[in-house]
Amino acid sequence: MGMPLLNRERTMPNVLDALLNLDFPKKDLRLLFVDGFSTDRSMKILDEFREKNLGEYRDVMIVQLAGNIEKAENYCINSVESDEYLWILDSDVYPTPNALNLLSGMATDFDMAALYYTHDRAKDPPPRTGIGPCRSVRMGCCLLSPKMIKVNGAFNEKLGEAPIDAEYCLRAEVNGLKIGFDADHVQLHDVRERVAKWYFPIRETIVRRGHKGWWLREKVFTRRWLMDLALFISLLLMSVSLLFGLPVLAYFIFQAIRKRRVADAFGLTINALIIPVASIIGYIELRLKGAGTVDTLQKKYSSKRDAED
Repeated sequence: MGMPLLNRERTMPNVLDALLNLDFPKKDLRLLFVDGFSTDRSMKILDEFREKNLGEYRDVMIVQLAGNIEKAENYCINSVESDEYLWILDSDVYPTPNALNLLSGMATDFDMAALYYTHDRAKDPPPRTGIGPCRSVRMGCCLLSPKMIKVNGAFNEKLGEAPIDAEYCLRAEVNGLKIGFDADHVQLHDVRERVAKWYFPIRETIVRRGHKGWWLREKVFTRRWLMDLALFISLLLMSVSLLFGLPVLAYFIFQAIRKRRVADAFGLTINALIIPVASIIGYIELRLKGAGTVDTLQKKYSSKRDAED
């Protein structure tokens, strides 16, 4: 198991208790915690866990690594032996006792098995019940097979935290690898963010648009993007008349009533105003760099296979 973490004092006790309660042979598990130099009690909690339970597991390793979550994820991937599976678990996901058994069972049919949620249920819906193939998953609780690790390799550290899962799944699709999702046993994700992270939908959408023209043909996103664009234009026109700021104020009030939190409403309003500009800039940047598109990935990995052959 590989787990990147940073300042997870609040969630780590529950995550570690969940690991102890797994219905899976502990002697078959190597636990690797990659800490990004936490400033809270996260390391103390992990040290106490290791000292108390080291004999229960095949190994319990704690590493401190400077850098972002992508670098920590890749450290976990590079630490896996050639015949080992890698269970990636986020430090704010509480696995159920049967989680690893479920993932292991799915691994017979899929190169990546996930008990998390998809990036876009409207565009890429999982099966109503049971296990089924999925184009893209969030990798907060997933099992990577040796084949997945060998063929797909490491995460793209240049993209940043938000879209690395989507890009990894995109690359898996290009490489002909199978991703499975269990819609009946989605794991608990402990999220208590005060405001929305504006960069998350932006960067994720930029990568997802590489799937067969998804960028502007996705109706749900297009409608939201046009609304955000209208708000941004209203903000610009405030230099002409303050009346143009009324739509922005109305949107803020609507979100405040819906969310019942001023901080959440402020975050969503800022999110709506930034998305159009950041999306256009990001789209142009990706087009210039050729990163994240299906055509580019197909050419890249076709050339790689030809070179290997």
